[in-house]
Amino acid sequence: MLIKNHIFGSLFIAVLFFLYLPLESRAQQTATVEGTVVDRATGEGLPGVNIRLLDTSRGTVTGRDGRYSLEIPAGEAELRYSYIGYESRIETLTDLSPGEVRTLDVSLTSSYISGNEVVVTGTRSGGRSNLESAVPIDVISVDDLDTRAPQVDVNQLLTYVAPSFQSNRQSAADESEHNAPASLRGMGPDQLLVLVNGKRRHTSSVINLLGGKRGTVGTDMSVIPTASIDRIEILRDGAAAQYGSDAIAGVINIILKEDTGTLSTSATAGVYREGDGETAKVNANYGFALGEEGYVNITGSFTNREPTNRTGDHDLHVYTPGFAYPFDQNPEEARAADNAEIQARGKTRDDFKFHIGDAGMQIASTFVNGAVPVDDRGTEVYFFGSLSNKQGTGFPFRRLPVDGGNVPEIYPHGFQPLTKSSITDKSITTGIRGEYRGWEIDFSNSFGSNAFDFRVTNSVNATLGASSPTAFDVGGFSFSQNVTGLTFAKRFDRALSGINVAFGSEFRIDNYGITAGDEPSYRNYGIADSVSNGIEVGKVDTLGRTAGSQGYPGFRPADEVSAARTNIAAFGEVEVNLTDDFLVAGATRFERYSDFGNTINGKVSARYLLGRFLTIRGAVNTGFRAPSLHQVYYNKVSSDFNDNNRLVQIGTFNNNSRPADLLGIPDLTEETSINYSLGFTLRPFQNVSLTTDFYQIDVEDRIILTSEFNVSELPGNIAGELREYGVSAANFFTNAIDTRTRGVDLVATYNQPFANGSQLNFSLGANFNEVKVQGAVETSPQLEEQADLYLQPWDRLRLEEGDPQSKVSATLQYDIGRLSAMVRGVRFGEVSLNTGGAFGEPQTYSAKFVTDLSLTYGLSEAVDLTVGSNNVFDVYPDEHLYANSYFNVFKYPPSQHGFNGAYYFTKLTLNY
Repeated sequence: MLIKNHIFGSLFIAVLFFLYLPLESRAQQTATVEGTVVDRATGEGLPGVNIRLLDTSRGTVTGRDGRYSLEIPAGEAELRYSYIGYESRIETLTDLSPGEVRTLDVSLTSSYISGNEVVVTGTRSGGRSNLESAVPIDVISVDDLDTRAPQVDVNQLLTYVAPSFQSNRQSAADESEHNAPASLRGMGPDQLLVLVNGKRRHTSSVINLLGGKRGTVGTDMSVIPTASIDRIEILRDGAAAQYGSDAIAGVINIILKEDTGTLSTSATAGVYREGDGETAKVNANYGFALGEEGYVNITGSFTNREPTNRTGDHDLHVYTPGFAYPFDQNPEEARAADNAEIQARGKTRDDFKFHIGDAGMQIASTFVNGAVPVDDRGTEVYFFGSLSNKQGTGFPFRRLPVDGGNVPEIYPHGFQPLTKSSITDKSITTGIRGEYRGWEIDFSNSFGSNAFDFRVTNSVNATLGASSPTAFDVGGFSFSQNVTGLTFAKRFDRALSGINVAFGSEFRIDNYGITAGDEPSYRNYGIADSVSNGIEVGKVDTLGRTAGSQGYPGFRPADEVSAARTNIAAFGEVEVNLTDDFLVAGATRFERYSDFGNTINGKVSARYLLGRFLTIRGAVNTGFRAPSLHQVYYNKVSSDFNDNNRLVQIGTFNNNSRPADLLGIPDLTEETSINYSLGFTLRPFQNVSLTTDFYQIDVEDRIILTSEFNVSELPGNIAGELREYGVSAANFFTNAIDTRTRGVDLVATYNQPFANGSQLNFSLGANFNEVKVQGAVETSPQLEEQADLYLQPWDRLRLEEGDPQSKVSATLQYDIGRLSAMVRGVRFGEVSLNTGGAFGEPQTYSAKFVTDLSLTYGLSEAVDLTVGSNNVFDVYPDEHLYANSYFNVFKYPPSQHGFNGAYYFTKLTLNY
């Protein structure tokens, strides 16, 4: 109800704003401009050049031969021609008569990939060249990548082309198996802010509890179709003073397509060398005009990805007692006896292998982006939104026949449960922007939600015995966010060399919920009253069997949550061009949260141009990240392995719970940060560039999910109460550590056209990164004797070295005629992990070099065929040490570039 009232209120304000602007709509007569856009050096037509009528939403793109045609108002007009890898150009037309058809041929000068593009992220001044920005910003053209690259979703694409970005799929990791978290500069997924068209996008409802990036909440970018994206801008610098919470590591701004008049479709099919993980993907994008200057661009996408399996040959007993123990008494004799029992039952050892690999996934998404001018002064109503659904199939640990969670009457040979997810993601942004007395005004409202419904099949509740169902609704999560914003911006040209001023306000409402599963998914039916001398004295477990649905116990009614919070923000920015070469910028932002109070942050940055060849830039900023509602309110009892590698019930209790109160766990507060960056851009030649940026990010009061506290080792009164929750271990979210991240980003590009019409593009990117925990871990007095469990050595290792500490990516593309060849090599640096916990040992996995290769041929003016491979040389990570493999179940870590080997694909693309 709170969000509904807020939306209606926002719409009412929007109407008032709409009426207040001087909207002097009037019909106008039009003229037509047409021509060809070519490469200045070669004279070849350039396909896909974006042509935009300045101060309007009207525009078009060139066809394969570089030709274009655009209807524009008669009189005077300015057209901007922009294309990735080329210098943008503005042409002015005058004295256009109604009905006139004027020819305007344009040649563009080759720049270099992402070299001098106008960016809008990190500034509200209307955009500037990324070479002239005061902080590092990458510009990635997705259209070209979507045609040639083997990767099929945004997370994969960015992992291979943006060295400071990393995303790994998880295996046997509950909810995280259905939602790959992503990070920037080795920070957490929740320290990276994602925008769409400059507006904050909602996060996932899922919190990552197992696998990498433990205890964090990120934004699910996999549901954004690559076909809907024009470009991605990555701001590699703290920006909380500009955009608010989460922007500690940086900002990713996804800019949607505005094209009209072109139908773009593609179909992709691929498979791993092992013969699994078959992937099929189809995309369609089309834009059409609304009236004379408006547009609507619509994208539909469907992806089907089958699961993979890269398990090892496990050393677990199958039909003999002692599940979760290896053959440690007499391995050869024990294994022989076990194999004899397996053979006697008509089975083979392969029948009891675990399924460890990527989850299966089906993703259907629709995105729309549009704008409608409402007068001849550039005022427009704009809108964009999405609707998507993901259906996933994950693979928890296999239950062998002797496991206490098995019911032999149902599964005489054991079973591997399946987790089934249904994730619905929705968003809608509407707004109006225009000019009033020189001020650019933008009023908008953005609503987004993510709902995660979870089921477990091929499972059992052992406490029900043979009467147990085999499929369970285990409950789910929901998260929604509504943001209303109003921004004013103006440039004062006569002050110094120009001053840009912007200010505004935002109001946000977040909602988080957990819903319970059905009763058999969580209940222990063996619990009975304990009676002494006719008096009930407590509860006892009469069966001693694992309760709830195996693979993922359901949420109990006591776990249900429906929580909300609000925050209001006010911000201001000033960019002062002291001279044409010297820019100084400052920003400040105040926010008030309903649950933890106020925060104020600031940023100062500067850039100095030394001629047209060298730019020096630097920034200092403070930042913050509000604890997510997920971290504040999440409750769950789940199955995991304890220090003895036994499968046990572990409770994650929120900070408002009785267990948290017993153990002195304080309320969560915001993380705070200070970020320093210093770098330069060098352009010694027209077609060569180099950028280098050093950074340091200090985060205080960083929120972690603690390791598991053993209930039996807690004081008697506390242990007694916790046992009533049916758990043998417990963990919590708490502000416990400080971290320091240091590193350097390097980007080099080279672009060379040749006289025969061919073109060579080369880009090199590198990130070298180090994350370290600073000082002592902060503990509660009640847990001082178990202080080492706040951040176990293996959790510290995962935090500090679980992402590649270096990554180097080199891409070479050569185009000649209808043929285009692309080769990319990525060196993923070493990582260190201890996936076995107390049972394992630290292991360093060596650096790996992965090669992508693709060949694209234009079958006709409208059709391209691409064939290629990701990881063409079939490179795998180092195998686990035995101690880290859970008795050989896990063969590879889910780190660096993944563990699936070579992937081959073919793609057909149509542009008409």
